[in-house]
Amino acid sequence: MTDRRVLLFGASGFLGREVGAALERDRRVDTVIRVGRQQASQADAGWVSHDLLAADTDQLAALIRGARPDAVINCVGRL
Repeated sequence: MTDRRVLLFGASGFLGREVGAALERDRRVDTVIRVGRQQASQADAGWVSHDLLAADTDQLAALIRGARPDAVINCVGRL
């Protein structure tokens, strides 16, 4: 069986929290990788820290390559 992975940007925001919760309930999705600006701690399983404003395109590409998502969802309100 394939691990179906979704990378969710803006996961801590108003819309992102709701989308993340819906993805968790969706049986077609196995893993939700939540991306936020705040520093993710070891206790925050499933969270990745990434600042779209401060990071360059190489860092963004590395994040996406490392996460190996099947889909990317952007819930970032504004930059």
